[in-house]
Amino acid sequence: MAFFTRRIRVSPRRPLILTVLTLSLLAGSSSPVAARFCFTQIDVPGAIETMALGVNEGVIVGAYRDANGLHGFRRDPNGAVTPIDVPNALETEARGINTQKRIVGRYTDANFISHGFRLSPEGKITTIDVPGATATVASAIDSHGRIVGHYTDAAALDHGYLLKGGAFQTLDAPGGLCGTQAFTIAGHDLRIGGSFSDCSTHHGFVLGRVIDIPGALSTMVYGIKRKRIVGDYVDVNGKSHGFMIKARFAHEHFRTIDFPGAVETHARGIGTDAGARKHIVGWHVDAFGKTHGWQAALQSQC
Repeated sequence: MAFFTRRIRVSPRRPLILTVLTLSLLAGSSSPVAARFCFTQIDVPGAIETMALGVNEGVIVGAYRDANGLHGFRRDPNGAVTPIDVPNALETEARGINTQKRIVGRYTDANFISHGFRLSPEGKITTIDVPGATATVASAIDSHGRIVGHYTDAAALDHGYLLKGGAFQTLDAPGGLCGTQAFTIAGHDLRIGGSFSDCSTHHGFVLGRVIDIPGALSTMVYGIKRKRIVGDYVDVNGKSHGFMIKARFAHEHFRTIDFPGAVETHARGIGTDAGARKHIVGWHVDAFGKTHGWQAALQSQC
């Protein structure tokens, strides 16, 4: 695919403070339910490692590493893979895709500075830089073209942001003394999810609620689709697992997602295929230390 680039200047808007309730989603819930999923491993041909990071209507985006570095990719439902490389970038990573097949992600330039980007279906790349930031990442885009991600300020602190109508709004979670990152956006009601650090651990959030998996050392939210939320948590043994919960039922059991035989599993996005079946994507590390992407569906939908 041929790409050409342009840079737009976007104006800052007043900060948008996340009103995050001081409660833990699922607090008081019992042990996680070990759900049965149908997994499909995803490996970009010739790649050393592959990570699936976003999905929409069966189209998966992510990143892979080969002998020449880190590249983004788009994988269509028929299995065809298209590499995504921002011109002159040292590395590129595709993180999110919407129903119009616009893709967002990040790239690193020759000065090792991180920038966000938006890729149109026609191949046009637009750089996304929060004014005054030392680094910017774009993580998700919704069907209205609204983008969320995070940026790093001059004090090396991360802030989430919402890019809407050409203007940025900063997203800072109360209690996020050591940073906030926005990873996902969904719905007309601007449900934004991500994580924040209180300087001791990371907590997940969906706008208005803190999400802490019971007993976990840390929790991160990466995807929202209607009533479901997906993300990662780290258990008391330091092992990473994916999870899925229902967003509107605070006491419902969550489901742990573990790729069979993996030493760690990460769930990074949720969407639907052409048949409206929900698909989760992510990546795992196998017993030999190699990273693979995956997509999964509940066994009842396989």
